[in-house]
Amino acid sequence: MRLCGFSGSCLTLSEDHAYESHIVVREKNAASSSLSSSSSSQHVNPEEDGSSSSYYATCEIAIPGNTKQAKDKRGKEIEEHFKKGNKNTLLTPTTSWLYMRANPVICKSIPMTIAAAVGNINCTICEKMKHTTMSCSGPLLDLKRDMLWILHDAGHLSEFPFGLIELGDCEEHRPSPRGNEWVHAVPELLGEETVLMNEKLFHDAIFISRTKYNDSQTYPYFYAGHYHKDAGSSTTGASVDDPKEEYRLVEALRLYASASRVASQYTYDSKDSLQLLKHMTAVASLIDKDILSSSTALGDETVCSSRQWYSNENALAAATWLLAFFDSLLVWEEKAGQAFVELLKPGNKNKHGWKLFQHFSPTIRSEMVARMTQEETEQQHKEDTNNDDDDDMLCSAICITSQQLFYFTNPRSKRLTQQDGLLLKALGKTKISIHEMELTILQHSGDDGGRRKRAKRER
Repeated sequence: MRLCGFSGSCLTLSEDHAYESHIVVREKNAASSSLSSSSSSQHVNPEEDGSSSSYYATCEIAIPGNTKQAKDKRGKEIEEHFKKGNKNTLLTPTTSWLYMRANPVICKSIPMTIAAAVGNINCTICEKMKHTTMSCSGPLLDLKRDMLWILHDAGHLSEFPFGLIELGDCEEHRPSPRGNEWVHAVPELLGEETVLMNEKLFHDAIFISRTKYNDSQTYPYFYAGHYHKDAGSSTTGASVDDPKEEYRLVEALRLYASASRVASQYTYDSKDSLQLLKHMTAVASLIDKDILSSSTALGDETVCSSRQWYSNENALAAATWLLAFFDSLLVWEEKAGQAFVELLKPGNKNKHGWKLFQHFSPTIRSEMVARMTQEETEQQHKEDTNNDDDDDMLCSAICITSQQLFYFTNPRSKRLTQQDGLLLKALGKTKISIHEMELTILQHSGDDGGRRKRAKRER
């Protein structure tokens, strides 16, 4: 791009896409007439003075395939890609997951670009053993970890959540003395608590994502959730090693719910956020296997059953945060006006859907439902005064520890808060049975005198 006369060419990253950004200088008189109609793919001005303004323009480079459509996208502005796309979609750079709601990570320095390359090193050497400790190359993980620490100490990960979570992941699987040091946590997340450096890396990534990138990233929450899930259960997922660590399983569910909440901010389009939807399905499987289930060896066989919680309060909190995870998936569908989340399908034979709640006793589920409905009037007031964003940020800011336990109590989904509470009532019954009636998306149409339309789920 510099050979073409552009300056400040930078690698630009979302959670699942890469493209190029470069600085364009625009004269002030031209800027004033075009700023209001400028492309939504243009990023915040990197510099500005009295006579001109500068902004980051974009260029598509990482478009795979040899089709004419793929070739046409390369070298184009992001906005052009959306304008020439499906005219029936409301997808724009500011609502797209692939472009992180126009809050991408811009690698403004060479070391930051190197950090992106190092973070993407794949240490897997055996796909068949992908989820075991034997699946990765230890020496390669050590090399990746040490290089990321060098970049971290030089300050090149200070605006790069992906680099921090990759470093945290390396420390989790190949710990070093540095990762096992006790340090002060991020005050905004944990106050005066001290945590292992390994955990703090994930906290740093979440805090940077929230403050620098408008809380538009799901991966920091996913990685932090995985960390607490593993720390709260044995390596086999059979039982909790220490009852004092059981709270970590609740914190893992809270973090997964936060990732689901971030996902619900995006406009769903199968060509844009299908991979994000797959992540949600994968997380539901982990929740079932590693958090809500336990296994016992009986001879040569392994018997799986629902986890027996040491603390009923932890069990109740876990149930509420599992509901928070599903609540945001419901909201995601409702914003799109269509049913697309496989986990939510009524009568779904997949045990990772609504059947996850069956792991909790009817008593715990009844208490969970009661907590959702006991402050119904207050919740309705919050909806009327548009305080949802504040509540969402609060859920991201408060961490569950061994000393403080929090519950999810404010569902946003209309299917949980309206329709006579049919869905909530179904979850509180002894045997959970969800039907299409409970999951129908009610839509208002301005052409039929306010009559409500029902968006049926595709079979």
